[in-house]
Amino acid sequence: MPIEPTTPLAPDDVSTLLEALSSQLVVIDGEGQIVSANSAWRNRTRIADYFTAFQMVTRPELELVAQVRRGVERVQRGSEAEFVTEFPVRLDGEDRWLLLRAAPVGAPETRRVLIAHVDITARKRAERLSSLQHEVLSLVVADTPLRTTLERLAQALEQECPGGTVAVLIRPPESETVILGGGPSLPLGLADQLDGLGIEELMHFVDGPAIADINRLPRMPWVAAAQAHGFQSLATIPIRSKNGSDLGVLMLAYRTVGAPPQATKNLLDVGASLAAVAIERNRTARALRERETRFNSVFTLQPDAVFTLDRDGAVVTANPAAEHLLGEATADLVGLQFGGLVPERDRPTFARHLEKALTGYPQRFSLVIHPAGRSRIDADTTLVPLVSDGGVGGVYLVAKDITEQLAAADRLAQSSKQLRQSAKMEAVGRLAGGIAHDFNNLLTAIRGYTDLLLANGEIGGSSRGDLEEIARAVGRASSLTRQLLAFSRQQVVQPRLVDLNAVVDECRGILSRLVRADTEVTVQACAEPVWVQADPVQIHQVVINLAVNAHDAMPNGGRLTIETGRHRAGLERDEALVPLEPHDYVTLTVTDTGRGMDAEIQAHVFEPFFTTKPPGQGTGLGLSTVYGIVEQSGGRIGFRSAPDQGTTFVIYLPATAAPEGVADRIGAAPPLPTGTETILLAEDEESVRTMVRKILTGAGYSVLEARHGADALLVSREYQGKIDLLLTDVVMPEMNGLRLAQWIAAERPDTQIVFMSGYTRDEVDRKGLTQPGVSFIHKPFTVNELANTVREVLDRRPAPAP
Repeated sequence: MPIEPTTPLAPDDVSTLLEALSSQLVVIDGEGQIVSANSAWRNRTRIADYFTAFQMVTRPELELVAQVRRGVERVQRGSEAEFVTEFPVRLDGEDRWLLLRAAPVGAPETRRVLIAHVDITARKRAERLSSLQHEVLSLVVADTPLRTTLERLAQALEQECPGGTVAVLIRPPESETVILGGGPSLPLGLADQLDGLGIEELMHFVDGPAIADINRLPRMPWVAAAQAHGFQSLATIPIRSKNGSDLGVLMLAYRTVGAPPQATKNLLDVGASLAAVAIERNRTARALRERETRFNSVFTLQPDAVFTLDRDGAVVTANPAAEHLLGEATADLVGLQFGGLVPERDRPTFARHLEKALTGYPQRFSLVIHPAGRSRIDADTTLVPLVSDGGVGGVYLVAKDITEQLAAADRLAQSSKQLRQSAKMEAVGRLAGGIAHDFNNLLTAIRGYTDLLLANGEIGGSSRGDLEEIARAVGRASSLTRQLLAFSRQQVVQPRLVDLNAVVDECRGILSRLVRADTEVTVQACAEPVWVQADPVQIHQVVINLAVNAHDAMPNGGRLTIETGRHRAGLERDEALVPLEPHDYVTLTVTDTGRGMDAEIQAHVFEPFFTTKPPGQGTGLGLSTVYGIVEQSGGRIGFRSAPDQGTTFVIYLPATAAPEGVADRIGAAPPLPTGTETILLAEDEESVRTMVRKILTGAGYSVLEARHGADALLVSREYQGKIDLLLTDVVMPEMNGLRLAQWIAAERPDTQIVFMSGYTRDEVDRKGLTQPGVSFIHKPFTVNELANTVREVLDRRPAPAP
């Protein structure tokens, strides 16, 4: 009677199965003590504490033990359903790979974890072997020089054969010496002996795989060189072509005596096969190149279409470029009247030039070629007399396709106004960026000194209120610089948790200056804060671009409505305008009562440089910029529109939970973090440098000041003590912050680095300062922001070695 598929194994059957497995299995309790284990584990150790036993069995790195302990504890606590890691070990004198997988078993209250240790050495070796094959074959396909390919093969084989040195010796056709492809550990003296070695010295290695004691080989110069470098044993395998001919020998030399393990022999077999593929491909490619050199002529290799025509204008021959130009094989073109390929109105012109060429005078002219069923071709055409037997027997016709050149010229003419407008916008953007940089330096100093005064508990009453007003004014001024940068599209992208209601509210002022008086602007904010993870400056740019676009769609005035809200994909009555993943979203909706868009315009609405505005009045970059910002922020944008029915754009951004303890009261910041470390400060703006020094020294740090990068480097070299952190501006005279950081990192590798700048995006991104792992603080910053950033960077330094 067959067993039903759903019939479970009996407990005894499960125990028997687990005992029979080669994988090592243990079950531990909440204290890390082994409750049970199969025989594969028990045969290794009888220690009851799992983590001690794990170290005894696998002898891994201490960091791996800590990682395993943390992962198992998370599984025990129930914070993770599973913990998996892979790591190399040395078992029974052999390098192997293990996979460790931990999962909870039994009732939750028992807090037990099943841990399996699976040997994945075979899989890892297969992966590395596959990678080696792929790399070598890629080099072969790319027609890489043969010696380079063989050297890379030898290098890869050495990585898989620890302690071994690999040499690939190939025999060129009709040559009595060999060419060497050696691995990086092949000594130079031995390489010199092997490269150019005579064939007769390798004959006893080409019959088949061999294991040799180098000390017993015949005394030859290369053998003596191998002995001089301490090599004791040699494993060889012949390299053969598919038809069995000898192509060379693959050698693996060791400084120890004995045969390599079977896995290494198998790897050498694969290496020999790959070497054979590379050698044969190289020989085939070389033979093909030689054949092409012998048989190709100027006629064949000419990149332009070349025809020979008889005196009647019929095609006699055509080169490959001519076949490509007309889309026909030479056999189909032979005998065809070339004049039949020319539009009827141009045939008299072609006939006149042909007649002159047949009298011995070369002709050059523009010609339209329009084969039946194919696109029109504009050609720069030359007719050259073909002289034979003392007379002109026909002509060479050379046709250079200039269709794309003419089309490009037309496109260039059509887009020139667009490019000029973009250049104007770029110039304005650079001006705005420069202004923002200088203004941000001033704001940094004002805000810093204001925060320092606010931190003084002795200041109170109306004076404290005045200082808080100054701080608020600085915040509003900082918002203006962000809007300048948003306008110029040069802001530093800094995603953070923001309330979309607040961002839209910040745009009210600038919108009132952008729209005409006949446009009514209405903002309908969601009743509660709507939090998203985004760059507020980029969201400013989105709102402004959509508002300007809507304003331009209402030349006679109208109503512009901006709304924020919430949307749950798949659960709302009104479906989203674009496909959405199941998620809670925050929506930003911009609606106008303008002229709307027809289907043709809607198909191109997000394309860069697409605009319906008259020449000189728009670049066509607004909506494409909005689309890019929304997609970069993890959101989607959709729209609905119809002619004379207005347009609605809806942006869907993933909703984010509100931050804990939302509070933004000036002067109520927590105490500044302090420290005693030494900080090197490089800032060319004196007021900012003085303010930053005052903040840092007030927090307990020792500060070394420098006026610019070169000055900072000099201070670093003269200072004999430890410098814990470099705080540097990005753009400075004589030496910029990036160059300074490179010098400091080279001379003081333990020094942490923080960049600060109020500059534009292209200046910052171009220098690579916003890459992962680089700390950056944007001007203007508050005292708390500076102190917290410095403390965070110093605290994440690696702990000193015990």
